[in-house]
Amino acid sequence: MTETPKPTIDTLAALLGYMEHRAYFRANDRTSDDRHGYLVRQAFDEFGIHSVFCIEDGFKPTRLKPIVYLVQADTEVDLRRIWRKVWSQGSVPFLLAVVDGDVFICPAFGPPPSDISRLSKPLGDSLPAGLGSLRRSGLLSCLTWKEFDLKVGSSIDNILVGSIEALNNRARVEFPHLKEHRDLLNSLIGKFLYTYVLIDRGILDKTWLERKASEINVPVSIVNAMVAPSSLVDCETDWTTAAVMGIFAAVDSEINGSVFLIDKKQQELVPDRLCHMVHRVIRGGDVLNEGTRQLSFLDVSFSALRTETISAIYERFVAVEDKNKRRNDGVYYTPPHLADHVLDRVEAVRPIDENSRVIDAAAGSGIFLVGAYRRLMERHAPAGGWSPIHVTLARKLMTDCIHGREKHPQAANVCRFSLYLTLLDYVGRAPIEVLSATAKELKFLPDLSENIIAIDAFDDTGDRRVFTHVIGNPPWSSTTGQKHRRNKEQLPTAVELSLLQFQNELKEKKLPVAHNRLAEHFVWLAKIRLAAPNAVVGLVLPARSFIGRASTRFARSVASELSLRWVGNLSHLRRKLFQGADAATCVVVAENRVPDRDGKVAVYRPLLPSLPLGKGREIWALVSSDADVEVMRVADFQQGPNGWFRPAVLGRLDRRLNEALTDWSSLTKRTFGDFLERSELEISRGGSRNETGIERAGENIVALSAADVRRVTSDFRGLFAGNVILVPRSMSGATYYSDPVAYPSTYNGIIPSAQQKAFAVDPNAKTFAMEPAVVNSIKAYLDSDILRYFWFLFGPTYLMDNARLERGDLLAFPCPFRDAEDYRFIELGRSADPNDVILTAMEAGSEFRSSFEEFRTFRKKFANGKMPKESLDLFKGGAEKPYLKRLRDELVAALPSRPDLAVSWAAVDEGRADVTVLFDRRFSQQKTTTDLNGKYLSSSVLFLQPDVAQIVVAKPRSRYAWTVEQAVSDAGAILAEIGNV
Repeated sequence: MTETPKPTIDTLAALLGYMEHRAYFRANDRTSDDRHGYLVRQAFDEFGIHSVFCIEDGFKPTRLKPIVYLVQADTEVDLRRIWRKVWSQGSVPFLLAVVDGDVFICPAFGPPPSDISRLSKPLGDSLPAGLGSLRRSGLLSCLTWKEFDLKVGSSIDNILVGSIEALNNRARVEFPHLKEHRDLLNSLIGKFLYTYVLIDRGILDKTWLERKASEINVPVSIVNAMVAPSSLVDCETDWTTAAVMGIFAAVDSEINGSVFLIDKKQQELVPDRLCHMVHRVIRGGDVLNEGTRQLSFLDVSFSALRTETISAIYERFVAVEDKNKRRNDGVYYTPPHLADHVLDRVEAVRPIDENSRVIDAAAGSGIFLVGAYRRLMERHAPAGGWSPIHVTLARKLMTDCIHGREKHPQAANVCRFSLYLTLLDYVGRAPIEVLSATAKELKFLPDLSENIIAIDAFDDTGDRRVFTHVIGNPPWSSTTGQKHRRNKEQLPTAVELSLLQFQNELKEKKLPVAHNRLAEHFVWLAKIRLAAPNAVVGLVLPARSFIGRASTRFARSVASELSLRWVGNLSHLRRKLFQGADAATCVVVAENRVPDRDGKVAVYRPLLPSLPLGKGREIWALVSSDADVEVMRVADFQQGPNGWFRPAVLGRLDRRLNEALTDWSSLTKRTFGDFLERSELEISRGGSRNETGIERAGENIVALSAADVRRVTSDFRGLFAGNVILVPRSMSGATYYSDPVAYPSTYNGIIPSAQQKAFAVDPNAKTFAMEPAVVNSIKAYLDSDILRYFWFLFGPTYLMDNARLERGDLLAFPCPFRDAEDYRFIELGRSADPNDVILTAMEAGSEFRSSFEEFRTFRKKFANGKMPKESLDLFKGGAEKPYLKRLRDELVAALPSRPDLAVSWAAVDEGRADVTVLFDRRFSQQKTTTDLNGKYLSSSVLFLQPDVAQIVVAKPRSRYAWTVEQAVSDAGAILAEIGNV
């Protein structure tokens, strides 16, 4: 009797819908389509991965992101080995394996658990329970991802950083004289890690190490223990500092890879026992307890460790060495996916090739430069791929094209180290003897001392060359503050002098900087010193540099001096984007040329639910759909209030309402400022003790006596005298105080203008009491949902942080009442529904009312970088009607023929619905192929079908994707698509 063959990984791939799909690649079927790049090749060639399923990132040009590796393993032991490598690579969230007819679901951002058998399910002719969400259709929808536990907290970089820090802490406890030498300990740990990476990648073999050990009289037991992790019967007494440093020096001498420098004086501080301890922890797997976690290096496969991960680890690693210095500089760890995104957007403007000269003027540990160099190597791969015989070309690409400046010497060392490892990824997969012979009279690794320079970015005494690409994430701190305060007799440092000279240059050229932000200096550094004519500049910058009342001069100037090509407003991701930092971010890509006002700028404004986040809402990739990127004019960034608020923050509908309300309130003089002036009221902020003469002893609001009021400075006396409506800048509720109170600048006070004038000249003046009806109506206006909608439409930081509303923004809000005697205004304070009173007084139409209602019930919950839970809930029956109506109305209004459109929708599966727009009723609605083909469905993917006069809009069935704002955005994308045809 013939035994039925057991299901294979191909069976699983077919059941999941991956087979015969353009985003699915098998190791044995590789063609010239190598868009998946180095990481997938490594998985195929070194891990034994059978195939990979990818998604497209949705940008133009699109790039593939691997999300599922599939493997056929012989045993669970083999699966553990492969999983260890996949986790160490850190590039995909899922590993699916078939072992002896069972399928294993492995969350690949986490290390293998102690018992992997519990993850198995029998594989037959149908898909096992629990695998449905991993079907192709599920992985392409943001709705599915919310159920995944991605275990990003256990990702390789987080675990390694935690383990390194725990090892550093243990060493400083056991060796107290090293308590203040964190940098030395990190350098020592780095030396060991570097050596083990070279050993596990096959570059350093046992024979070569034994020969070198013999030449310098190092016990062979050390070599055996380094090469074979299981060889832990090594003699501790053999592990002397001199012996270990001798091995490190031999490696450095051979391949010119000297990093993590430890000089003779520092070596004298390193006890012999410390070297053995570091080795035991890193190589032997000794477990360190850090809090409640057990941290071990043993699960890490150094051969699979991605160079970008190593670079990112050491960027965090170096930041720990001198926390104050790095914090003062505003330096934050850049996650690899963000660096990749910036480089993708830069290359969409101008690809990085052999004729490019790329610089990162604040290189850190080199994560941007590593990515740039990898793109060079991918673009110029020789026929048949890279090998050690191509080392000369690989060296030339690096030395000709890659440049960096970094004022922290240790970070500059790490940057060189990261670039060396990247070069070895391509041409270093061979023993050191082969590499040395190939390089001939040269060291295998190039001397990068003239490429990666340990120098302050603003020091112009050296290299004056210009570059084709300026990239990076410059420091975000201010150039002033405590760290720059000096005694008069102290002279400025050389770094401070170079910055002062550059600031003088900016003044001469009339290039503005707001609040002395260092990142803004780097923008102008790129413009006037680093970037060649027509060069591309791509930087990660603080969103506050471009969005906000104080940002207007700088933002407009950037849009007038550089030709913008891409603006990515990542403000809503601020809580999740950077490790340990809550930073609203903007990615700006521009060309160094005079801008054309009609030039096109692509604008990307992702909300958290549009990304493949998982249960923990961790960001591991930036992706988009067709309607997520809006093309605007350069002129839109050169005008308007609050910097780039309108084009960079507001969507199509919000922007339209902002502009219409601005025009209405300006023409009719119906702003809140106009209302206060006609009502003879005024508003002003509170102040500090130095400004007011009143000590609040840490209290926000304190009661004052009449004697206290007389001591208040004249500018604040009327404000503190009582009869005041206090409005917190957080807009958390207005309160009336009849008696005197003092309050800080986090509050604005509304008082009669006559009261302010009287107390300015007479400390004993009397208050001018406001009528209770006026107080109640002002409070009703300020506490209404409509006012919060105005904040959303006019307040530049509402979505960003919702922290405070500036007085100037509040004064600009629409207010439909003439003054405090307007009968409709008095009605406002008495009404049970103040929102309706305000809307009626505004004569608001259906468009504004529906938009406001959607904000009140749903969209306001996105404020302050938050993500409402219901945003990824399935929309309920009837919820699609406002979306469909607005979509149809927008299209009919925009098309000159005013066609009789038919708009309908139908569910495709649990995670997707299709909206069909039929432009000509002579055609019945046609069912045609609308396969996403690897496109990620964040909000809307368009399928234009001109032969049947219809467009299909594929959408996730999640609440956030069916708003009226999204309907207007989808209509704009449809109209753009029609225009292209």
